[in-house]
Amino acid sequence: MKTAIAGIPLDLDPGQHEFDILLRSPGLVRGLVFGQKKNLVLTAGAPQYVEQPVLLVECDPDGPLRSRKFALVATNEVMTPKDGLIAKWCASGIAIASGRMGHLFELVEAQ
Repeated sequence: MKTAIAGIPLDLDPGQHEFDILLRSPGLVRGLVFGQKKNLVLTAGAPQYVEQPVLLVECDPDGPLRSRKFALVATNEVMTPKDGLIAKWCASGIAIASGRMGHLFELVEAQ
C-alpha cells in the first residue's frame, strides 16, 4: 500500500460549518492548517487574500474514495450534530493572520 499526506483545501461558505468530502482510504486526518487563498473580488491595487482551512489527510493515492462528513467550528462555538450523529474531534489549527482557532470534528453515526 502506498502512503501520502494530501493537503485538501476547503471552500466553505460564510457561516457554513458542516461539509461532506470524498477522502481516499484510509483517510486519517492528521492535521488542520490555515493557508491564504487569493480573493477573486475585483479591486484596485494589491490582491486580497482570505484564510482557507486545509485538511492534512493520510491516504493511499490509489485507495478507494469514501464520503465522510465533518464540521469545522471556532473556539467557544457550540455545534449540535443532527440526530443520530456524534462529533469526534480530529484536529485543531490556528489561523496565523487572524489568530482565530478552528476545530475539526468528524460526524459519525452514534452507536
